[in-house]
Amino acid sequence: MENEFTTRMNGAFQGILHWPQLDDLWARVRAEPEGWYASLAGEAPPEAPLDAEALGKFVAEVDALLRREHEYNYCGIVYADDPARP
Repeated sequence: MENEFTTRMNGAFQGILHWPQLDDLWARVRAEPEGWYASLAGEAPPEAPLDAEALGKFVAEVDALLRREHEYNYCGIVYADDPARP
């Protein structure tokens, strides 16, 4: 099923290489929490955007997971279509 999320997933992305860049991305996402689609790799694409509470929980859990399990001193595994205006 095609929706805004799947359409954007077929577009171009930029990698978030450094942890401070990820912090900046999360801050931008949290500042405007409405209308975000989010999923983990390997999951089915979401059919609807998350509400603000679910988005906050998703960001917190993913951030904790990345910092706990990513074995490098850089991020490099998060991507955004436009990090300045995700």
